[in-house]
Amino acid sequence: MFGAFCPSLYDVSSPAFSADADTRDLQLRRLRHGEVYSALVILTIGVALSLVHKSVLPFGVATFIVAAYLVAYEYQLNWEG
Repeated sequence: MFGAFCPSLYDVSSPAFSADADTRDLQLRRLRHGEVYSALVILTIGVALSLVHKSVLPFGVATFIVAAYLVAYEYQLNWEG
């Protein structure tokens, strides 16, 4: 899902991703929207699977996946290397 709504982590960390301040703000806003949409889709799938299987494991795994992707994206966006 993150691949559907967000650019790759390689693209996000490249210097071309944030050429100037105005462009960077627009790109960040769009990326944040993609992060929210992706998280909602993955968590909804996790809830559905949890209800079908009567287990919290699918929701826990979905939550972990969302957290891992969000940490990776935010790290790359804030990395000044």
